[in-house]
Amino acid sequence: MNVTAIERALFLVLAALMVAHLCGEYLVLEHGQLRDGLIAKFYLDYENNIPTFYSSCLWVLCAVAAWMIGSETRLRGLKLYLPWMGLSLLFLFLGADEMLEIHEALQGPMRRVTGGEGWFFQAWLFAYGGLVIIGGLLMWPFLRQLPKALYWRVALAASVFLSGALGLEAVGGFWIQNDARDTWAYSLIVGAEESLEMLGLVLLLSALLKHIARHLRAIEFVHGQRPARQAAARRRND
Repeated sequence: MNVTAIERALFLVLAALMVAHLCGEYLVLEHGQLRDGLIAKFYLDYENNIPTFYSSCLWVLCAVAAWMIGSETRLRGLKLYLPWMGLSLLFLFLGADEMLEIHEALQGPMRRVTGGEGWFFQAWLFAYGGLVIIGGLLMWPFLRQLPKALYWRVALAASVFLSGALGLEAVGGFWIQNDARDTWAYSLIVGAEESLEMLGLVLLLSALLKHIARHLRAIEFVHGQRPARQAAARRRND
């Protein structure tokens, strides 16, 4: 399996979803079409449509990759397998959350706490933001032990994802309070937000697959190299 080819395919799907979103918004905002039918299936601010399914699939693939790394780590007798297994379960939960909107259940209780106005409109962000901080602190010792290349790739993926999932999500929530949902500005905010989330997931999956390609003996990946070069790279890493 060619990791480079997988990366390119995932990036192409991401780009196609963004183009479909913008084309749909052009029909809605410039020609008065309704956001239903095919347009709704690609609108990035809706749930239970094609972009949501794509994001959920990326989470599941990341979960599978993390489980594979954890399983191999356990076979080698290393204690680091537990954090990998935990990450796998977390990725599965986030994939389910993407489709089932579990986070929306926190919206009402958190709005009663924060007031639900201004930057606090998307109140669930504060609950998830707190969990991100706590999880990051708990995982820090584990992250420090990762190979340098994997560490920086995961850090980049997390930064890109959170800039959309927390940063632009808050901006979008602030924007729609002014009844500005049917504007190009909001459409671009939503497009950027969801694209950054999906891009972060693609980068995370890519980082995990590259780690698997270099360190897991049980699976033969090409990773953009000829087999002889791949074997030499594995020997250097052993």
